[in-house]
Amino acid sequence: MGKCKWCGKTGLFLKVSSNGLCNNCEGPVALDIQQRARIAGESLKLVQESKNLEIRLSRLKEMLKHLYVLTKYEEKGIPTIDPLPSVIYKEFYYKNDQIVIEHIETEVEKARKKNETAATVKTKKGNIIKVIQKIEDYREKMDKSEKLNGIINKLKTEAHDIEVAGYLEEADKAAFKGKKPKALDNYYEALYLLRTDDIDDEKQEKQIKEIEKKIVALGGKIPEKIVDRVDESICLQDLSEPKAPESTFYTLRQGKSVIVDDAFKAWTSGDLNEMLGAVDIKTNPIDRHFLLQSIVAETYKTRKDNKSRKICIKYAEKHLKEFASIAPALKEDMGGVLPRITTFQHYATLLTEDGDFEKAIDICKKAIQYDLHDGTKAGFEGRIERIKKQKAKAHSRCPAANTNTRSCSS
Repeated sequence: MGKCKWCGKTGLFLKVSSNGLCNNCEGPVALDIQQRARIAGESLKLVQESKNLEIRLSRLKEMLKHLYVLTKYEEKGIPTIDPLPSVIYKEFYYKNDQIVIEHIETEVEKARKKNETAATVKTKKGNIIKVIQKIEDYREKMDKSEKLNGIINKLKTEAHDIEVAGYLEEADKAAFKGKKPKALDNYYEALYLLRTDDIDDEKQEKQIKEIEKKIVALGGKIPEKIVDRVDESICLQDLSEPKAPESTFYTLRQGKSVIVDDAFKAWTSGDLNEMLGAVDIKTNPIDRHFLLQSIVAETYKTRKDNKSRKICIKYAEKHLKEFASIAPALKEDMGGVLPRITTFQHYATLLTEDGDFEKAIDICKKAIQYDLHDGTKAGFEGRIERIKKQKAKAHSRCPAANTNTRSCSS
């Protein structure tokens, strides 16, 4: 008695092919296997050879989708491909994060290569900071983004070391030329960075002492260590009720060490409520930028929720309205090149989803004017073309969709 491996049909006189399929299944199944095998093979080649992250990740998903179907044929004993689809599927199922990390490693190497010929410390530091910002953008592409924390911490340390080395180089040059005030100023800057960073001073003791010796040799004084200070009023209190000292933290803004403010604390916290609570705080252009961008990025993730969507739109508009005054300081702080500003692409996507195609295109054009890139292969230019296609498609379904597709939703 014959039995079809795919549809399960049985019969005393049922004829099955060498693949174990009945006449009704043989043609369609063979064609489906052939097409899926071809797509999986083409996708595999791009996953392994393409240098574009978006292409590699999208093709990986496409490949896994077709391999999954092929495994269903395999489970029923129907010949498919060699190696078996289940073997390839298992090998590549968890490759997504590995591909992202491989791409990041390439980006890091490119930045370090640029730094070999970079003329200034600011440029070198800027190259590393830009990579860190790219890595933060890649988090949403990963299944387990905590894998990136170690890479980011190492790069932050590298940027810190570049800055310290820059001050020391300038100090040594000035000392050699007999310019004591300039030498001392740069030694003090280097010492300040080492004393106020997140690295235990004991681990940097040798470097700190070497700088202090040079300061003394030039007739300078060693500044007191920056420690948490207790208000003098504590001396009047009962010692049995000690008051906890308040810590002072610093960051670099436009080449200067400044005390971090509540705007900085808010956007680095990752807490949306804290960020929203800091919107009216007066701060420097750099932290203003990151605060507004962080609010947009956080609410963009949950934009299907109506409340989140409204907040995202409100602060995207606010960010882009203020960006003209933010951009010069941000560009200077980033070594002469603006980093990726995700608000432009997030807002353009929101507008496109709402059918406001012309405004979405205008946002992309503004990004191009600032010489920004959205991280995709075609950039904002390609994004504009995609929006135009979506507009044409929407208009073909509903002639009233010139401005907003929601007018056709009913």
